[in-house]
Amino acid sequence: MVSDTLLNLDPAGVIANLGRTASNASSATAIQAQLEDPAQRDGALADLAARQSELLKAALAAQEIGWASRAGAGDAALVEAGSGQRIEAFDGRPISRDRSVSYPDVELPWAKYLPLLADLEGYFPYMYLDINKFVTVAIGQMMPNAEAAVTLNQGQLPFFKKLGGSRASDDEVRAEYGRVEVLTDLASRGAGAYQSVTTLTVEEADAQVLVKAEAEKHLAEALGTGKYPDFGTYPGGVQMVITDMAFNLGVPKFIAQYVNFRAGILNRDWARARDESGRRNLGRRNTIVASWFDQAIATQRFFILHTPKGADTTPQKILAMDGSLNSV
Repeated sequence: MVSDTLLNLDPAGVIANLGRTASNASSATAIQAQLEDPAQRDGALADLAARQSELLKAALAAQEIGWASRAGAGDAALVEAGSGQRIEAFDGRPISRDRSVSYPDVELPWAKYLPLLADLEGYFPYMYLDINKFVTVAIGQMMPNAEAAVTLNQGQLPFFKKLGGSRASDDEVRAEYGRVEVLTDLASRGAGAYQSVTTLTVEEADAQVLVKAEAEKHLAEALGTGKYPDFGTYPGGVQMVITDMAFNLGVPKFIAQYVNFRAGILNRDWARARDESGRRNLGRRNTIVASWFDQAIATQRFFILHTPKGADTTPQKILAMDGSLNSV
């Protein structure tokens, strides 16, 4: 633990923590002297506020403290691991994420996600009907109508003739779409059933560029709803989950139907989000998503205040990192 004095972040507490290391000992001594001088006290308190933020970020990274919230609530307070005691700032108010302490920014690991997305969706360089009987091509690229296929042919995903390899015309793309669209009896046999009945193909390199652009577009749309305001600070695996659900489900369905999932995410309660992330008929995908959440739980734990329905809420109970219940 950083220090017991961290639980009450008064000037003496911050100074005591600074003084624990040789590199900060001189700063602690200087700040103490400034606090005792009325002319310098305001400046010293401002310095301590900055130092407080540094100490808390270090303790947060070390999982000595964590954010805690009532299950299902959107607000959170900073508490000590195990004891669940709330940590207060200089002004006596609980420290909120939008004040002095938050998690660091994390970059979405596209290099890890995109190959997995291609594996999950499957790569088929010809048109086929997916399980929902939508005309699809490449890496899960659904085309709602023939003109959508033509738009792809004119831009990001050109079609080529299987025989000879020359570029397909827009009319040839329309004709191919029409042939595949009516072959609904083959859909139950999987995408491979359409390989022998199609005449056009696409290049894998083009498909990879397109799927990244589509994933980015779906993610931007999801984040544009304002429902995941802290996305950039979530662990990489959690960012991949949100991206994958937006891409796979479509943003309207993802936002409308996964409300409990979102509540877990907003509280950084990765276990709850994991349990609410399941998608029908996607067993392997669900297993992979669960593993990403398990990694997040191991690297960025969180506390949840439990208030059982109908139970006496005094004293509140907090679930500590080790799984034990402690009174707050």
